[in-house]
Amino acid sequence: ILIAGLGFFTVHPPGEEDLCTVEVLGLQNKTAKDQDWDLKCCHALYTGVFDILGFIGGVHILCGLAGAVSAYAVAMGVAGTINGNATSAWFWSCCAVVLD
Repeated sequence: ILIAGLGFFTVHPPGEEDLCTVEVLGLQNKTAKDQDWDLKCCHALYTGVFDILGFIGGVHILCGLAGAVSAYAVAMGVAGTINGNATSAWFWSCCAVVLD
């Protein structure tokens, strides 16, 4: 998930002016009213999807970091159990539960 989040920051979609055209969308045989509506929908979809990629990437990165920290807490809890340190095992196990 962390890598996916980083990937959202590297995506460079085609320019809106290049993507939302009558030719690219195949609207040549539609009426002018339908073409205008479809072009407006294309612009809205472009804005709704591509303009929030940074936000989506940030959410994925935060979730990936939370998962990594949780895995670390589980490993530390197991290590505390193996070493016979009940306080450490309890603390790290509680941290893992909270993070999950």
